Amino acid sequence: MEMEAGDPSSEKRMRVSPGRRFGIRHGFRGYGAATVDSWLRSPALDNLQEFNLHCPTLPLLSEPFFRFSKTLRAATIERCHLSDNTVQGLQFLQLKQLSLEMVRISECSLQHMIAGCPALECLLISYCSGFRRITINSVSLRSIGVRAQCRWACERKFEELIIENAPSLEKLLHLDWSSGLDMSVVFAPKLETLHCSSEPYNKILFGSTVIESFKTGPNNIWCRKHQNLVRCHDIRLKKIVLEQYYGIMSQVSFVTFFVSHARVLVSMTLGIEAMNSNEEFLAEHHKKLQLEKRSSRGARFKFTTDKCLRNVWDIKDFDDLDLADPFMC
Repeated sequence: MEMEAGDPSSEKRMRVSPGRRFGIRHGFRGYGAATVDSWLRSPALDNLQEFNLHCPTLPLLSEPFFRFSKTLRAATIERCHLSDNTVQGLQFLQLKQLSLEMVRISECSLQHMIAGCPALECLLISYCSGFRRITINSVSLRSIGVRAQCRWACERKFEELIIENAPSLEKLLHLDWSSGLDMSVVFAPKLETLHCSSEPYNKILFGSTVIESFKTGPNNIWCRKHQNLVRCHDIRLKKIVLEQYYGIMSQVSFVTFFVSHARVLVSMTLGIEAMNSNEEFLAEHHKKLQLEKRSSRGARFKFTTDKCLRNVWDIKDFDDLDLADPFMC
């Protein structure tokens, strides 16, 4: 059941018909916290499976929501505060899809929430605050998307994502460009799709080795270390999208690493500026990137000035994140 903004019959329908889906949409400002609490306590929602809350008038997610911890399969929570005393100790045993947007939550509570979802497959975190780091240890997660930028002055900003143990992870998508997010992948043997930023504020690590830090000059030490990565990690990536490829040395090093060592790579898309879409630039970088020596003989490499049919701003919920090809470049 989905509550429509300004629908006077909504409360009556809530009383008489069982619901598997409860949603409060954008612009739904007609009811206060007490009214929403009464809806969430209704027996009609005893077996609720999908929850979608976007309600700026409810800054603190209320306790009745957590009674659905045993039945929820999908949850979208926007513009509210998840307090420590309501999150600690909870388990969402059947939750498969979780999206948090503009939510304030402490690092400890966020870790508890993720760890308490043993069936979680898709996780989308956008513009949230109150924590600096997320560490992922999940045998079930298949897709992760993050936007680390904060839409307001944050007391703690999201700066680091660590994939410590994610044996089922297939997609890791960084969905903004200039947030200063560091991503570390320690163990994700099924990782096939990586979307990353080429801005100088972001860094990616596999194991203990920096494989991408888009800085020029002597601080770019990646080239001296990447052989250790090859010995320690089986690079299973099949698709890589790198937007804003300028051809600087650190970007060349990043791309060349995967050209040489991603043995099952299917495609790599490099977004370039229109002024670089000429035979001279393409020939120069075809040579610099050593495409003729690619490890995956069937891999396709595409330089394009076109935007993907879907871009980072089109990834709005976990259904978008779970698409086989989220970007369709």
